[in-house]
Amino acid sequence: MFLIAFFSKKDVLDYKDARCTSEQESDFDLKGEEDGDGIFSDYYDITMFITHNCSSLNNTIRKVQRIIKKVPVTENHVELSNWKVNVTNIGMLVDSYH
Repeated sequence: MFLIAFFSKKDVLDYKDARCTSEQESDFDLKGEEDGDGIFSDYYDITMFITHNCSSLNNTIRKVQRIIKKVPVTENHVELSNWKVNVTNIGMLVDSYH
Protein backbone atom coordinates (compact mmCIF):
# COMPACT_ATOMS: atom_id res chain seq x y z
CA MET A 1 0.00 0.00 0.00
CA PHE A 2 1.35 3.39 -0.95
CA LEU A 3 0.54 6.98 -0.32
CA ILE A 4 0.99 9.12 -3.41
CA ALA A 5 1.96 12.69 -2.53
CA PHE A 6 1.73 15.60 -4.99
CA PHE A 7 5.23 16.91 -5.88
CA SER A 8 6.94 14.23 -3.82
CA LYS A 9 7.94 10.60 -3.81
CA LYS A 10 5.70 7.66 -3.03
CA ASP A 11 5.54 7.00 0.68
CA VAL A 12 5.42 3.26 1.33
CA LEU A 13 3.07 2.58 4.23
CA ASP A 14 3.42 -1.20 4.13
CA TYR A 15 4.54 -3.94 1.76
CA LYS A 16 3.78 -7.63 1.47
CA ASP A 17 6.12 -9.83 -0.52
CA ALA A 18 4.99 -12.43 -3.05
CA ARG A 19 2.33 -14.86 -2.01
CA CYS A 20 1.30 -17.89 -4.05
CA THR A 21 -2.28 -19.05 -3.86
CA SER A 22 -4.81 -20.82 -6.02
CA GLU A 23 -7.67 -19.22 -4.10
CA GLN A 24 -9.82 -16.54 -5.74
CA GLU A 25 -9.50 -14.27 -2.70
CA SER A 26 -6.58 -13.47 -0.44
CA ASP A 27 -6.52 -11.54 2.84
CA PHE A 28 -3.83 -8.97 3.68
CA ASP A 29 -3.18 -7.01 6.83
CA LEU A 30 -1.34 -3.79 6.00
CA LYS A 31 -0.44 -1.09 8.51
CA GLY A 32 1.49 2.15 8.35
CA GLU A 33 1.91 5.69 9.59
CA GLU A 34 2.26 9.00 7.79
CA ASP A 35 2.59 12.57 9.01
CA GLY A 36 1.47 15.19 6.49
CA ASP A 37 1.14 15.09 2.72
CA GLY A 38 2.63 16.99 -0.19
CA ILE A 39 2.48 20.70 -0.89
CA PHE A 40 -1.05 22.09 -1.41
CA SER A 41 -2.66 18.77 -0.51
CA ASP A 42 -5.18 18.25 2.28
CA TYR A 43 -5.85 14.61 1.40
CA TYR A 44 -3.92 11.36 1.39
CA ASP A 45 -4.45 9.26 -1.75
CA ILE A 46 -4.21 5.74 -0.36
CA THR A 47 -3.18 3.59 -3.30
CA MET A 48 -2.77 -0.15 -3.69
CA PHE A 49 -0.31 -1.65 -6.17
CA ILE A 50 -0.85 -5.33 -6.96
CA THR A 51 1.59 -7.30 -9.11
CA HIS A 52 0.09 -10.61 -10.17
CA ASN A 53 0.00 -13.43 -12.70
CA CYS A 54 -3.78 -13.97 -12.67
CA SER A 55 -3.95 -14.13 -16.43
CA SER A 56 -5.30 -16.35 -19.16
CA LEU A 57 -1.92 -15.91 -20.87
CA ASN A 58 0.78 -18.18 -19.47
CA ASN A 59 3.85 -16.67 -17.82
CA THR A 60 2.67 -13.06 -17.84
CA ILE A 61 3.02 -10.66 -14.93
CA ARG A 62 0.81 -7.60 -14.61
CA LYS A 63 0.77 -4.60 -12.29
CA VAL A 64 -2.45 -2.89 -11.21
CA GLN A 65 -2.63 0.48 -9.43
CA ARG A 66 -5.83 1.64 -7.72
CA ILE A 67 -6.49 4.66 -5.54
CA ILE A 68 -8.72 3.02 -2.99
CA LYS A 69 -9.49 5.95 -0.75
CA LYS A 70 -8.92 9.68 -0.36
CA VAL A 71 -8.55 10.61 3.30
CA PRO A 72 -8.24 14.07 4.88
CA VAL A 73 -4.81 14.60 6.46
CA THR A 74 -6.67 15.51 9.66
CA GLU A 75 -7.87 11.90 10.10
CA ASN A 76 -6.10 10.08 12.92
CA HIS A 77 -7.11 6.54 11.96
CA VAL A 78 -8.17 4.99 8.66
CA GLU A 79 -9.43 1.46 8.25
CA LEU A 80 -10.06 -0.24 4.95
CA SER A 81 -11.91 -3.50 5.09
CA ASN A 82 -13.51 -5.75 2.53
CA TRP A 83 -11.77 -3.99 -0.35
CA LYS A 84 -12.03 -6.31 -3.32
CA VAL A 85 -10.77 -6.14 -6.87
CA ASN A 86 -10.75 -8.80 -9.56
CA VAL A 87 -7.29 -8.57 -11.13
CA THR A 88 -7.74 -11.32 -13.72
CA ASN A 89 -6.25 -10.15 -17.03
CA ILE A 90 -5.97 -6.50 -15.94
CA GLY A 91 -2.93 -4.32 -15.43
CA MET A 92 0.15 -3.25 -17.32
CA LEU A 93 2.51 -6.02 -18.43
CA VAL A 94 5.75 -5.95 -16.42
CA ASP A 95 8.93 -8.03 -16.31
CA SER A 96 9.01 -8.91 -12.61
CA TYR A 97 7.07 -8.84 -9.37
CA HIS A 98 9.26 -6.08 -7.88
